[in-house]
Amino acid sequence: MECVRAEYTDGTGKVETFVVASPAVSNSSSLVSALETIQTDFNARLTSLIDAERTAVGDETTQCK
Repeated sequence: MECVRAEYTDGTGKVETFVVASPAVSNSSSLVSALETIQTDFNARLTSLIDAERTAVGDETTQCK
């Protein structure tokens, strides 16, 4: 079992780490699959953070009307 690891920082110093285990990362289709899983996980976390920010400060589109 091998792992693919990716890190993302939003510029504030906070680093999000994503690790996906894959039985054959050396196989290109397995690598693509692992990266797609990382992207899906990242998108879900990002959406969650955006929703939390909107809840905390209010949706800017409603404030500007």
